[in-house]
Amino acid sequence: MTDVFISYCRTDEEIANQLTAALQEAGISCWMDQQIPGGSTFADIVERELENADKVVVLWSKDSVHSSWVKDEAEVGRDQDKLIPLSIDGTLPPLGFRQIQSIDFTNWPLEQEPFARLKTVLDSPGNAGLTDTAPAMTPHLQKPAKRKSHLLAAIAGAALVLSGSAYVVTNGFPGMSEAVANEPISIAIMPFSVQGDVKQGDDQLGNGLAGALNDSLSHLSGIALTSNSATAQLSAGGMAMPDIGKQLDVGYFVEGELNLDDEETVLAVSLVDAATTRQIWREQYRGPRTSMPALAEQATDELARVMQTRLGVGTGVIASSSKVDPEAYEAYLRGLQYLLGDHVMENRRQAYNEFSRSIRLDPDFAPAHAGLGRALQKGIPAITEDLNQEEYDALKFRSIERALELDPGNLMARLTKQGFVFFDDAKPAAAIEALRQFVKEHPDYYYGQNQLAHYLAVMGEHDAALQHYREALRTDPLNRTNYQSYLLSLVSLGKYDDIRREALNCIDCTIASQAWISGVLWLTSDEQFPREMERLVDRYANLGVPDEELQAQRAIGIAMRSGLPSPTPLSQFPPSLLNMLILAEFSAFELALQMLDEVVPGSLWTGQLILLLDTPRSEWPAAVRADPRYHAKFDAGYIGGVIKERRKRGHTQNLPVFPVRRYKGT
Repeated sequence: MTDVFISYCRTDEEIANQLTAALQEAGISCWMDQQIPGGSTFADIVERELENADKVVVLWSKDSVHSSWVKDEAEVGRDQDKLIPLSIDGTLPPLGFRQIQSIDFTNWPLEQEPFARLKTVLDSPGNAGLTDTAPAMTPHLQKPAKRKSHLLAAIAGAALVLSGSAYVVTNGFPGMSEAVANEPISIAIMPFSVQGDVKQGDDQLGNGLAGALNDSLSHLSGIALTSNSATAQLSAGGMAMPDIGKQLDVGYFVEGELNLDDEETVLAVSLVDAATTRQIWREQYRGPRTSMPALAEQATDELARVMQTRLGVGTGVIASSSKVDPEAYEAYLRGLQYLLGDHVMENRRQAYNEFSRSIRLDPDFAPAHAGLGRALQKGIPAITEDLNQEEYDALKFRSIERALELDPGNLMARLTKQGFVFFDDAKPAAAIEALRQFVKEHPDYYYGQNQLAHYLAVMGEHDAALQHYREALRTDPLNRTNYQSYLLSLVSLGKYDDIRREALNCIDCTIASQAWISGVLWLTSDEQFPREMERLVDRYANLGVPDEELQAQRAIGIAMRSGLPSPTPLSQFPPSLLNMLILAEFSAFELALQMLDEVVPGSLWTGQLILLLDTPRSEWPAAVRADPRYHAKFDAGYIGGVIKERRKRGHTQNLPVFPVRRYKGT
């Protein structure tokens, strides 16, 4: 039997490790989830260790109070009279866990008295060393959480590990200029039903999906989620939904069904009004059985956007519907939903369609004009079939001008206008200076922090960009686009330890895996490389990445780092920017130029430009960078201003060189 089970969330991993080491040095055996061997079923081992431990020490913090997993572990400890709560930053335990006094660990290890008290309690039977009722405790003032610990955790009782992301903007809708304060929305995520070809262990997928969604959405501001154990208990009792809603005091339910089949898996998710059982939204996601993580990621992504636009979850500013045509307002909401997922090109096109419809129905609705201008400024190649470039640009400018004419304080319109300065006027320095002033005035406005961070990164100023990416993550911990850009800046700065930490904590396992691969390939020392490559392979094998893909990546990485020929013929590399960079590491520059043409048919987008210029690798030879195919990627009007500013700031690596002449190497 282990003396102590340590329960914590990933953002508190450092202090959890310190506490474990201190307790073990004092002769107290500890268990934490880092000790789970690769390939093991996560939930089964956690449950066994939780039951076997003599005490459960829970680290309460501003992040862990939102973690469904930590609360479930604390509930086991409380029900078995072995819960020992610690407050590591002054945060009160969540409701239901305040009957037992927390030990104040905010100043540990600088002060040793809390640790001495913890040892005394651990030596006592149960939690007898703590008072039955916690005295009033004044929380320490602190900034909001910088980021969420992990979005989708291991699914309880299943061999499948669900990992993914939810993309949702919790600040900065293209709405009115004054913020709207909302009461928290209470939501219960019910266990998903599992039907069809249910194999051994699959019956627990329903509870696991509900728990993963709960954990993923828990950091959205303006939301109050009911614990999974409470919903599971009432659901198992056969109580009617309106009665469950009254019992839990929630306004909305999230329901789901998972239909398993060898040929096709269907995941259906619904958002339901608890009082009336009216279905607000429902969507189905289809794919092969092996695509469950991707299906769950899609569902979480869209559910978060629906909750934001339909329920007002988050701190964003949504326009009032009081003086707007109802159909126009409905189209506006649909446009918002798509705009929040603008990392997907199809969503931008749909946002364009919905905002256009809203404007046709109510021409004086400023937020719809701002949304349309924002969607157009992000870029929608699909609609160029209907508009030539001149017409496209005219509509883009006219949309923002109209939004500001109707509402001069519209923040989204003001920001988009600075995008015109950066891209259309090719004056990046002027846009950045204006944005610096904007974020001083509106520090909690997500889009402002994100836009300034991105423009700084495009200039090669990644240190400054990180500060604003982190501020954007503070206001919206789940934003996928911002997180991807943040990781790209970490790679550009060579911050390998930070990249690995993000990948292990799985903010978004798909995005983080790419950053980790880049980090292992280019940022590790010769001594680190084999060890880190093994860790990467083990980690993503547990997340369901096919073994053959992982082994191929490892073999290519070893060959690249050691100067050996690639085990995979270079001509067979699938087209991607990462593979293009790897081809160049094998000195296959002609193939790299051909792949660059294939992956980027026209000029570079900003993210592609950062990856090409700032990935910490060997600089491409001048003869390659003089090739007209390389120069063609820098033809976009905005890039001229970027190159000029980069040269001024000393960021000249991998820029095109003159005179232009065809590369004649291999």
